[in-house]
Formats: sequence, structure tokens, C-alpha cells
Amino acid sequence: MCWKTVTRALKQMGASLKQMGASLKQMGASFRRARRVCAKAPDAHREAVMQRALVKVRALARRGVCDLMHGDESGFCLVPALPYLWQHKGHRLGLCARSHSQRLNVPAVEGASG
Repeated sequence: MCWKTVTRALKQMGASLKQMGASLKQMGASFRRARRVCAKAPDAHREAVMQRALVKVRALARRGVCDLMHGDESGFCLVPALPYLWQHKGHRLGLCARSHSQRLNVPAVEGASG
């Protein structure tokens, strides 16, 4: 029996949230934080092309032909979304990562030598 069916039936019987939670626990569920996951998987071909290019650039930097710089950017939301869901034990649900509020982006660049 699926959880939606169980919770719907319990609601109709007038069960409290605590009773619903106990029923879901008996079915092997736990109430945990859900992970944020990317909406789509990275393109394998594009990733392979980038890896080959990076190997070439690193070789040029080792020979002193160019300077290798590493850059990264991180984003922060002012209002964190920490969703907790009923999930089967041993299986973690993933939610698509979406921005719900204004994001602050922080870029950084560092030379390969530190």
C-alpha cells in the first residue's frame, strides 16, 4: 500500500499527525531531510572534451607557456529551503534544485601555484 493512500485514509479517520507518522514508521519510513540534486545529468561527451582540454592546458602550464588559473563561483540563498520528507529507509529522495529567493554569487580565482 502506498503512503499517500495510508495518509489519506488516516486523515479521513481523523488521525493526528503524530498517529500518521507512527503509521508511516511502521511501514518502514523515516522522516529525513531531502537532498537537492541537479535537474539533469551532465553531458558525458562535453565533459570528456573538457577533460582532454584541461590535460593539454596543464601540460602547457608545466612547460611555462602559460599561467594556469582556477576559478569557481558559489551561490547562496538568503532563505534556506530545508525540506524534510517521509522516505523509505535506505533510499534517499532527491529534489530538483531551484532558487526560491534572491541569490548572492561569490566568485574566486586562484593561481595554480597557490
